[in-house]
This record gives sequence, C-alpha cells and structure tokens, in this order.
Amino acid sequence: MLDKSRRHTGRIIKASNADVVEFGNRNQIFEIGEDQVKGFGTSYIPGFKFSKTGNIDGGSKSYSLWDETTKIIDNCLVWLMEGGASANETGVDSRLVPLTGVDLVLTQVGNIPGQVSGWRSLNGTSMEFNFSIVCADSIFANAAKTWTILIHINNYVQADVDAFFQVRGGSSAETIMIRDSGGKLYLELSEDASSENSTSTNNIPIGNNEFWVGVWADGSSVVRGGMTPIGSGSGAAGQPIKLSDFTANDRVALATKKGDFSGETFNDGVGHVFNLIGATRWMDIDVKSIVMSDTCLIDNAS
Repeated sequence: MLDKSRRHTGRIIKASNADVVEFGNRNQIFEIGEDQVKGFGTSYIPGFKFSKTGNIDGGSKSYSLWDETTKIIDNCLVWLMEGGASANETGVDSRLVPLTGVDLVLTQVGNIPGQVSGWRSLNGTSMEFNFSIVCADSIFANAAKTWTILIHINNYVQADVDAFFQVRGGSSAETIMIRDSGGKLYLELSEDASSENSTSTNNIPIGNNEFWVGVWADGSSVVRGGMTPIGSGSGAAGQPIKLSDFTANDRVALATKKGDFSGETFNDGVGHVFNLIGATRWMDIDVKSIVMSDTCLIDNAS
C-alpha cells in the first residue's frame, strides 16, 4: 500500500484502459479517467492526477517545485489571477488547518479589470485587493512565529509611498508593511508599538520588468524581505526559495525584530495588497500570483 503521507510520482508503462503505473520497483493497476487516477478506490491515493507527460501527481507539491500553474502548494495559501472584470479571487489553502469560505477570498476594490493571460492590472487610482483579518491572523500571528508573503508582479509605475502589502493591528501596534520609498524597497515592522525599518540599496524595477517581492520570518533570525527578477530564483519556475536568490542590494533586513506576532491580532480593518492603509496610495501595477504561508518559504541559510 502507498504511504498516504508522502508524495509519489509514477510513470505510465503501458497504455490501455487499465494502465500499469510504476512506483519505484513495484507496479499497480489503475483505471485512467479524464484527469483522475483511481487505484483500488480513492482511499489508496486520493486526488492523484494523470498528466499528459505521463506522470502521476498528487496535485500538491512543495513551494520549491511549484510551476505557477496550480494553486495547490504544501503549507501555502495561493491566489492566481483568474477572475473576470470586477471579480474577486478565491485562493486555495493547503495548510494543515486550512481557511475556508470568505477567508479564502481576495476581495477586489475599485472594479479591477479581468485577467488577461493570467495577469490583472491595477490602475493606481482606486484599485487594490483585501484579505480578511482571520486570514491575516492565521498566517502572521501563528505560534511558530514563521510566515511569508511573496507577490509576482510586472509593469510597476513608480510612485513614492505606494505599498505592495500591509497588515496592521490596533493603533499600529502590530504592523508588517513593504512599500516604495523614493523608488527603493522599504520594509517596516512594528511589534507592540516598537518599530524598525530597512531600505534597499537598489531601486524597485519599473516598466516591463517582472519580479517577485516579498517579506518573510523564519522564527529565529530577523525579518527579511527582497525583490528579485522573475526566473532568477532557484525554484522550478524561477521563484525565489533561498536568501541568495536575492542580491544583497535588493534585500532588506531588520536590526533585531523577528516578526513574533503570536497571540496578536491584525484587527485594523483588513489586510491590503497594493494600497497603504489610511493613505490611499494605490499602486499602478500588474499582478500574476500571491503566495502566503505560516512557514518560512525562503531559506535564510543558503
């Protein structure tokens, strides 16, 4: 019997209605449907899929192997831009305790146009995305004190103070914010009303330059953030997975703050993507995907 707790990959070695799929040194018989592989009932390998390349895949995969075509990543909440005009986006949460219902919704504000080739464009005057406080607390206020947000963007029109991302607790006592500061990347974080910040050496890419921007905490070292061109990371689709995927001049790092928000709540409105809370500083930008996790997706040791 296959170990349900592990991801398995197989290959088709005979083509028929009852194909033989090889897992390691043993064969098992599967009935191939349109896109589902069923082996002796779904209790053996629930959710396994048959791909055109001849692989059997459980659908879920690690962030480092993600190819940006699915919203299913181990331990992550993922939004891909799929919606039509003025439509919200619904994410998939593959964490051990997943969010459900409205807390999976990335709510559009300002009648954002529908996706074109997997991108949605915000006009810099009234458009943003919001996520719920339940979502923010689940990601950033967890007991492990680890978290990540990464955003894949393009065509940024530079404007000082515009924010890529912000969540805030009452009276700004708890804040995570990453924004533009004079064309450079600026990270600010407050824990119990004690604040630190850091600014990159390099400017944020503008125009037709796809890049990832993000901020993360590993629970033991200081909070870091950064930006890196698409394709330059070490992940399967060129996404960043380690600190060295961000050049030193494209990184930001706090002096002492480790991002410990355990037991706190980000109860000041909602979480914001592409707007600065209270300042109506909307970004003129295109977005493809947003990944959040209550784990650290960036390896700070490599």
